[in-house]
Amino acid sequence: GDSSGSIRSILRQLKWDVNESEIITGSELELIKEDQLYNIIKNKIIFARLLPQQKLRIIKSLKGQKIYTAMIGDGVNDIPAIKESDIGIAMEEGSKSTKEIADIVLLKNQFSLLPEIFNEGTKIVNTSDAVSKLFLTKNFMVVFITLFSLIFVREFPLTPTRISFFNIFAIGFPAFLYTAINKNCSVKRNFFFEVISFVIISSLVIVLFGYIGEIVAKHFFSISRNDIQLLLLAIFLLTTIFNFIIIVSDSPEREKKIYIAYPGMFALLNIILVTFPLHLKLIYYLKIFYDVDYIDTRLWLIIIPVSLVGSIVLLLLQKLRQKLIKKTLGFLS
Repeated sequence: GDSSGSIRSILRQLKWDVNESEIITGSELELIKEDQLYNIIKNKIIFARLLPQQKLRIIKSLKGQKIYTAMIGDGVNDIPAIKESDIGIAMEEGSKSTKEIADIVLLKNQFSLLPEIFNEGTKIVNTSDAVSKLFLTKNFMVVFITLFSLIFVREFPLTPTRISFFNIFAIGFPAFLYTAINKNCSVKRNFFFEVISFVIISSLVIVLFGYIGEIVAKHFFSISRNDIQLLLLAIFLLTTIFNFIIIVSDSPEREKKIYIAYPGMFALLNIILVTFPLHLKLIYYLKIFYDVDYIDTRLWLIIIPVSLVGSIVLLLLQKLRQKLIKKTLGFLS
């Protein structure tokens, strides 16, 4: 609403120099045809002396290009643009009608709250993204294992209690840990496609390398049905834990160190439970409760390298997936 001169004067105090070519007034905007409007808007910084319908026109043009928009205002003349924008923001001292239709009202007119608001929203989205990937990876794993069992007419390899063990230590605790300390404010687009593409690749790779481990073990050793199930469980667990590291790889350094410490502690617990036939009461009851038994030491010669190769393949495929998303769909993951 102000003149371009007033706006430039304020910007100069902020040490922000704006060229004359980056300024447009409402009367100039009125002469621009609709098919040229977006190109003009994206090259301008100051929009001076705008009428309510001109503000609305700018918002619609941006939304027509699938650009998320936010509009801040305090007066009745800002209502059409605030209502049309993706996020409408009103000042506390603004008109009552403006505050009623806005999505956010800035208490005490503090603009400094906006970054905190948007960062908090982004953290919530990133938490949902990570937790969804963890839980859906397990669900898709069960689907793929079931299909494999049906196609090749074989027994489902995991008992319900062993799936519970998997759920708690490979899904539940990592999800709780991430939710508790997540500070990741990086922006991710196309939530559904990002999650589904990640989950399908991860679950398929984890299941395939579990069965590769089984094939290799049967080739070299004579092993029981219980040994096969425990071998599969161990490979599934170790590769799923590495999958968690991939999920949190874009987190801030401080949080990332905590996340990486969890797989180490879990691996130690896993080794204690399934490697050493200890008779301590706590270990004994955990083994009984989760139906986890001693794994033949020879099988670790297969479990560790197969899990390691599976984790590397998983990492490479997920990096390739991210590049393909950026290249073909133009989404930022």
